[in-house]
Parts: sequence; C-alpha cells; structure tokens
Amino acid sequence: MKDVGSRLRTLRRDRGLSQTELAGDRFTASYVSHLERGRRRISPEALEYFAERLGVEVSTLGDVVESGRAPSAQVTSALVESEAAVRRGDHQRVVEIALGSRAGVDRDEHPELWWVLQHRRVEAHLEQHEFGPALSACRDLMRSPVTAAEPSLHLRVLAQHARGALAVGRLDEAVGSARRAVAASRDQTLDHQLLALRALIAVAAEHDDEHVLAQAQEVLDGVVLPKHPPPAVARAYAELGRAWIGRGRVRSGCRCLDRAAVLMRGRVDLADWSRFCRESATLRMSVGALDGVTALVKELTVSANRAGTAEDRGEALLVAARFAVLVGDRAEAERLLSAADRSWGVSAAAVRALRDELRAAFAGAGRAAVVRRAVPLRGHHRP
Repeated sequence: MKDVGSRLRTLRRDRGLSQTELAGDRFTASYVSHLERGRRRISPEALEYFAERLGVEVSTLGDVVESGRAPSAQVTSALVESEAAVRRGDHQRVVEIALGSRAGVDRDEHPELWWVLQHRRVEAHLEQHEFGPALSACRDLMRSPVTAAEPSLHLRVLAQHARGALAVGRLDEAVGSARRAVAASRDQTLDHQLLALRALIAVAAEHDDEHVLAQAQEVLDGVVLPKHPPPAVARAYAELGRAWIGRGRVRSGCRCLDRAAVLMRGRVDLADWSRFCRESATLRMSVGALDGVTALVKELTVSANRAGTAEDRGEALLVAARFAVLVGDRAEAERLLSAADRSWGVSAAAVRALRDELRAAFAGAGRAAVVRRAVPLRGHHRP
C-alpha cells in the first residue's frame, strides 16, 4: 500500500498539485494524505477519480489489491482498453471487455479492479438500454465485498439498479433501491448525495405514490450546500420541478424551478443558461403558469443573442412569440413571428404552427385554449 501512496504522491507533485487540489470536491486533503502514507486502502471510485485528475490510466495506479500483487499484463491491458472505450463512447466494447476479462481479472485476487470493469459494464448496458443485463450486473456488484465495504460504492450501484428497474417498469423495486441509495448517501460527499437524490427523483416522477416525490423534496431541501453550490444542485431542483408539474402540482413545481434558476444564474455557461430558461418558460406556459415567464423570456433572449447559435436565437424568438400570444399582446407576437420567419434557425413549419395559434387566440378561441394546446418546442432536456 505504501507503493501506491508513493506513486500517488509522485504523480501529484510532478503535476504541481496540492493534496487539496487533487482531492477536488469529491474527497478531502486528509484522505489523500492517508493514501500517500499508506494508512488507507484506496477505493475503486477514488482509483478512477485520481487517475482522471492526474491524467493517467487507471492501471498506473492499479496495483491496489489486498495481496499487494501487481496486476498482470492481461489485467492492465483490459483496464486500459476499457478506459479508452469509455472515452470514445463505445459501450458495446466496454461490455465485451468486462465479460471477456473475467478469467484474467479474478474478483478475489483483484477485487477493486474487477469492480471497476463491472461498474463500467453496468453503465454501458444502461446507455444501450440493455436493462436486463444491467440489473444482473448490479446484483453481481452488490454481492462484492468491495461494494459492501464502501458506502459510496454501494450507493452508486443502488442508483444504477434504480435506473434499470425503473426502465423495465419495476417501480417498487426502483423506489426501494433509490431510497436505500439516499440512506447510504448520508455523511457522504455532496456529489454522492445528489447522485442518490436524482435517482429518487427520477423514480418518484413515475411512481403513483406522491409521498416518494415529497421525500425527495424533503431530502433535497435538507442538503447542506457550500457557499457556491455546483450546477448539479440546480439540475436536481429543475428535475424535481418538472416532476411536480407532471403530477399537476404546478405551484410546487414552479417553486423548484425558481430555486433552480437562483442556483444556476451566473454559475453555468450561457448555452446551458439559455437552455434552462427556454425549457422552464416553455414548461410554465404549457400549464398556464405565466408568473415569472417574462423574466425568463428576457434572460433567454439576452443569452441566446450573446452566445447562442442561429437555432438558439430562433427558438428564443418562438418562445417569446408564444408568450406574447398567451398574454394577449398581438402586435408583439406578430413582430416576433416576423423576426423568426427571417431567422435561419427556425423551421417554416414551426412559424406556421404558431401563427395558427395566434389566429385562434384572437379569433374567439380564447387565450385559455391556446394555453391548453401549448406544448414544449423541444424535449425536456436536462439543463
């Protein structure tokens, strides 16, 4: 273990990083210090994280096994190839490596390295919508002593299991895994808490029991945030807001979206901020919740003009035009639709559809009818 610590220290110093800088926002400088002195055993999660921070392959730090034996050339090759496949998004190859390397990566001799490969395999299955194999691999990981020994790893597997169970319609099983993940995330890092919470929110959005969503709200509101919360906190509130609105709880949903906006403003790039404003404004308009939309439309227009593509600017014009229709400002709606019609980033079909809504709104159909027909211009991408 001291060899692992000395290698970690050498690589860190070579790159001019302090222990705090290497730890980042996921671990602590104290944990790094204990690793470098050989007083702690590095977890598979820390193995992947520090390898990425140091810009090296996992196999460079890979001889972290209880026996102290360095991995064989076959094990090292599997780790390197798997990591390369993850980076290029070749999910099928990640699965093939994990399954094919089982004979070479003994789960008893190299438990941490075996865990890394199988965890990547679960993610690859989920990305390819192969939910049955993903759930089977999750069960393998849950039986691993590495998972049992590390609460942070346990909650990651539980969150994956919740995603897979949700995808195949096993909602009660998904809720159970997500709730266990949230319980395991207590006293863990903010990243881990958010990982478990977002799994619970995703499950709660589909579950019949509204108490599951209320639990997610209570836990999220109780998270202790740093002075400058990471964007993932805002994303969690945005997901929670969409889930509440999907259940017809518009007021609760809008409060969450407002909270997300406060946390996100000035902390994400303009493209992400523009996307959030567009989706939040569109969602509010689709349910007739027009309070706060004026500010969102202004923010959207400014950010799209400053940093957006032609398509972003066109979408911003359409959102603003739809809002003008809903509030009964016909002249403004006509002006914005004319500008959208001249924009390279807007399809003629989208402009025609909104013009039809405009005519219906001011020909006696009434604003309420337009509100009921209002639908998102794009899918609800995560901000």
